[in-house]
Amino acid sequence: MAREKNDPGAAPATRLALAQRALWEAEDVVALGPPGADVARLGVGAAWIPDAHERAAAKGVAVGGVAYAGAHEVALTYLPKGTRRRDYVLALACSVAPRVALVGAKKGGIKPGKKALAQRGTIRATAAGAHCQIVVADVEQVEAPALERWESRFEVEGLEMVSLPGTFAAGRLDEGTARLLEVLELPETGRLLDVGCGAGVLACVAKRRRPGLEVVASDADDFAVESTRRSAAANELAVEAMGSDVYANVPGRFDVIVTNPPFHRGVGTEYGTARRIAREAPTKLRRGGTLWMVANHFLPWGEVLEESFAEVERVHAGRRFKVWRATGARG
Repeated sequence: MAREKNDPGAAPATRLALAQRALWEAEDVVALGPPGADVARLGVGAAWIPDAHERAAAKGVAVGGVAYAGAHEVALTYLPKGTRRRDYVLALACSVAPRVALVGAKKGGIKPGKKALAQRGTIRATAAGAHCQIVVADVEQVEAPALERWESRFEVEGLEMVSLPGTFAAGRLDEGTARLLEVLELPETGRLLDVGCGAGVLACVAKRRRPGLEVVASDADDFAVESTRRSAAANELAVEAMGSDVYANVPGRFDVIVTNPPFHRGVGTEYGTARRIAREAPTKLRRGGTLWMVANHFLPWGEVLEESFAEVERVHAGRRFKVWRATGARG
């Protein structure tokens, strides 16, 4: 056990959970939202990970999706980013187990998370370490949360968009996507991929503007994939949405790739996903295909694109966002 407590390869929240295993250990434990690589370390009987990237790291021992159905003694729940996602996941935890152990970083909002958990039951134990805190509570069991009650809806170009808790820019059109839509040029036909689709704004607007396009949308976050499916259904648009760690699960090549790439994972900054989107795009584009990318003005994606593309043009340079168009694989 000493090795597990100090395992440098585990996430800080997992190190604390292992060090305080006596607070939550039971015969039947489900882990909700753990880092994929830590599932084996935890030794739990079941795991739910609504993220394709993390789920792949769990090596097939975790289920995904935006809901989880099961009955367990304890739900070891990792604090997700964002108040709405946190409240949804806590509601989910209370539907699957009478005892919930919430673990997360102090900087990630574990203090308000503790308050939210206390509203659902009785706190019985807490512990801290590795800049994290774990809070264990006996909770009142409830029915599984109905997703329809957690939707946020907003309008873009006459389309009704649907976003679920924790989806990027939930409930609104973000400025970066708006800038990209202002300059985006689309062919009448062909295949388009919206990678990192969020609520599916780019995919749905592209399909409305160019009905002849075959439109595919992908995101690592299962809540984003389901949001895009609901957005497409709300507007009767034929958009295929799928979960994928960047291009890993996306078949075929495309004439256009559009993206407003993420640069956060959890509460931290993470540029690897956006770099992969840019660098691997030529392998997913047909000859003559184009990548359109928008990002905050301080991010160096122009230079990254020039590593992979022969022609890179900055088509918009505002105070907050830049939009690039890249064509022709370098080399």
